[in-house]
Amino acid sequence: MYRIAIVEDEEQDYLRAKEYLNRYGQERNVNFEIRRYDSAEVFLTNYQSQHDIIFMDIRMGGMDGMRAARKLREMDQAVILIFLTSLAQYAVQGYEVDALDYILKPLAYPSLELKLTKALSRCRKDEEEMLLTVGTDHIRVAADSLLYVEVFEHHLQFKTDQDIIKGYGTLKDVEKILPQTGFFRLNNQTIVNLRRVQRVNGSTAVVDGREFDISRMRKKEFLSEFHRYGING
Repeated sequence: MYRIAIVEDEEQDYLRAKEYLNRYGQERNVNFEIRRYDSAEVFLTNYQSQHDIIFMDIRMGGMDGMRAARKLREMDQAVILIFLTSLAQYAVQGYEVDALDYILKPLAYPSLELKLTKALSRCRKDEEEMLLTVGTDHIRVAADSLLYVEVFEHHLQFKTDQDIIKGYGTLKDVEKILPQTGFFRLNNQTIVNLRRVQRVNGSTAVVDGREFDISRMRKKEFLSEFHRYGING
């Protein structure tokens, strides 16, 4: 079951998108749970990373889709976003919010079919995700986009490709939600994504240009795991 949100203030466009999604599901034997939001404000209220794919109209009354997408990325960096728009020039800004693609209006089934197939493939690829609790917010992050986690000034910092997310807890808590492979705890302050380690300098590992100390007790195991992943030497 894939959970899809359609953020669209035009009833006709929403109904057409829903019709095409249902058609796709019947033809491909895929189940969708579809939910409509008729404004960006309603969509963002109490957002809890509950969707797999979001179709977002760009031109809406009130908050437009691009502003909504920027706020969305503050809460959810992993969810797949596809813009709906009548003018292609608006959609080229999509790279700023890591949109997967855009579909031109009026919607046509072949276009939606192509973009949806691409989105579902990405869903399967990014199955490993983490749900971080930061205060009262819940933020979903693709595991592969996480570079490292560190203890910094009595809180945790999650460094991702897009941002630095601050939260509370312990590294032991973090280890419970990380995938079982691909991450390594270097010391009492740092966990790194082995796929994102750029190089090893003696007793330090370099990630995103930063050097982190490797505990002497953990170095042998780290080097074994590092080379097992075959990453950058």
